[in-house]
Amino acid sequence: MIFVLLFALAFQLPAAVTVRTVRSSGGDYPATLAGLQGAVDYCRTLNATDPCVVEVEAGAVITGPACNLVLNAQTAATKLIVIRSSRLSELPDGVRVTQADAPKLAKIVTSCAQSPGVVIVPPEVTGVLGTNVASHYMLQGLELHYAAEGRNAGGAINIGLNTDGSTKARAHWQAPHTITVDRCWTHGNETETWITANSTHANQMGVRADGRNLTIKNSRLSDNNMDSVDHGQGESKGLGTSNGPGPLYVYNNYIDGAIGSLMGGEWTWIPGLVLTGSWWWGNEYSRNPYAWHWLDWDTTDSLNAAEPCITGSFFEQKAAPLNKWKCVGGSWQPTTENRINRGWTKNAWECKNCRLAVAEGNYIHDIPSVGDQSQFGFAFLVNNVDAQDGAYFARPENISIRFNRAVRTGQGPTVAWLGDTKSYKRNNNVTVENNLIVAFGGARVSPTQGGIYTSGGGWQAQVSGFDQNLRIARNTFLYDRTFGGGGIRLAEGPPVATNVYLQDNILSWGVIGQSPLDNINESCAAFRTVMLGAVYWNYFGLIDTNGRGQAAFNTVYGNSACPPNKSRVATFADVKFVNYNNTETGDYRLCTGPGVPHASCTGASPWATASSTGGPLGADAQQVMYASGGAETGTPDYKFLEFQIRRADKNEVRYTAYDDQACSGTITGISGPPAYSWNDSGGNRERSITPGTLQPGSYTAKVTCAGGRWREEQLRVY
Repeated sequence: MIFVLLFALAFQLPAAVTVRTVRSSGGDYPATLAGLQGAVDYCRTLNATDPCVVEVEAGAVITGPACNLVLNAQTAATKLIVIRSSRLSELPDGVRVTQADAPKLAKIVTSCAQSPGVVIVPPEVTGVLGTNVASHYMLQGLELHYAAEGRNAGGAINIGLNTDGSTKARAHWQAPHTITVDRCWTHGNETETWITANSTHANQMGVRADGRNLTIKNSRLSDNNMDSVDHGQGESKGLGTSNGPGPLYVYNNYIDGAIGSLMGGEWTWIPGLVLTGSWWWGNEYSRNPYAWHWLDWDTTDSLNAAEPCITGSFFEQKAAPLNKWKCVGGSWQPTTENRINRGWTKNAWECKNCRLAVAEGNYIHDIPSVGDQSQFGFAFLVNNVDAQDGAYFARPENISIRFNRAVRTGQGPTVAWLGDTKSYKRNNNVTVENNLIVAFGGARVSPTQGGIYTSGGGWQAQVSGFDQNLRIARNTFLYDRTFGGGGIRLAEGPPVATNVYLQDNILSWGVIGQSPLDNINESCAAFRTVMLGAVYWNYFGLIDTNGRGQAAFNTVYGNSACPPNKSRVATFADVKFVNYNNTETGDYRLCTGPGVPHASCTGASPWATASSTGGPLGADAQQVMYASGGAETGTPDYKFLEFQIRRADKNEVRYTAYDDQACSGTITGISGPPAYSWNDSGGNRERSITPGTLQPGSYTAKVTCAGGRWREEQLRVY
């Protein structure tokens, strides 16, 4: 008896977690929105700090007559309130949900016009903002969509916009906070059917993230669309935030919309707000061509109408050269319904008003570039404007776009797109580095609309109205169409200013006379005259995809010293990628010798040692695949996510290693051999070294672990 008593005490929990069930039968509350609301309100009023779990029956349809589930401030002790599916344990943690997981999800359906499914509201009481703030909620394993009329601007999961559809927080501390959305699926339609011009199942936004300390992860935010109300086309977002102070963590999600994700662009209620601190990692941005009905457009470069296809089936790209979509059975169904730019897309990832933002390891593909407001399917857009009320404080700065893979988008990254013409603050300290931009160009995945087709498609990178500290380096831009395509375009709008680095990039050259420097045949000397300060335009490789030749190459860029260290090859084969494969799932590592780094290599690439550091030009393709490979499958490498240099200064380099293996590191100045190097012994993932005596100056600290995975950060010695 004594043994049994001791055994029971040893396994006693320190505190009980309150659990309330919402079920069709036998639960604490009925499986209706009113029942679910009752369960959540019960948790809100508990005077305890232990978590309270509301478990909702998977597969049951939780619906009205109430329009939505409202998550208000807690009225007693603050505790974590979890609203989760009863089958959550069957959804692996860290793995993105798919449509096939629907039976395991708890389904919340609203049939009310203009109504979100879940609302986490700012503290307003009878028109006057109160003091209680909604916080500490976790949504797990939920499916949210619309049954009938449901065109909604607030977001299927709406964090920070009141149920009146207009009121937001007016101060940082009033924004809802400490909220997680995990393994959820938001969408507009019951099934992915054809989206019509008058669709009543339209969901404008998957998740609105106007709050503090928010995490959106492992979720699918699909079928976000609008009818022709905004810009005449229907602007929509998979995830958007305009009144959220941050920080915001968005990783391992599928996101679609006319704009994939957006920071800024609506009326900011909090004076002087700039979203500060966001990390966008391992997300997939794309379009389903059937749901967005591209068949209404020209099919030459987008769809194959003869290819069999079943409604709602999964789509993949066919092999080169046209990369058309394929599917598994059935047939396409032509229609005469009027859809106003239903396939239209502006951008995938966009920052209009943010600071301290990192976008890395994302996979962006098949973003059609019909265009609106002269925006044609940018993979990334950093834009120094805000759409409402002359927000002159809206200055994107300290932004890093790295280790991303973009395939078949309208254009590559764009920074400060014409923003300075509206007198907003210019951008500062933006880095676009180690990205693989493949098979881009306006007409590849979009209809033949306007000049974008005839002028040859998209820019590899575009900058205008920039202020200072811009770095576009170690990127690979592969544009293999036989017409057009611009290079790194810097002469649009007011001049780029101080401290600009354009280095170590691989570029493609279009056929219609556009040079890799600009959209006109501008000499490098003429280009430099518009620069206000230091510019470093050197060490690059040019793939002459149209046979313009060395003479034209030299003519455009003037004498050999401007820019120096340039190199041209005639064809993609001359680059000696491990496997170019016509830009379709190729291996874009450069060969460094026979059989190295792959048996297919016959010799070294001319660019294997051509960079400013004596290494290969372009993106580190292996590193990009380490970071972005999981974004495509929905199963990211979380060790790589955690592998970071935490601190780098003259006293200490502190880092979280990739795993428990030994790592090596170097500290290198702008030029010359490493100033300091080391090897650690492995074991503990949290590690640190002391560099010792370094001369004053700027350095790069780089740590390499586990088969070539590396991280680097800048450090400054005074």
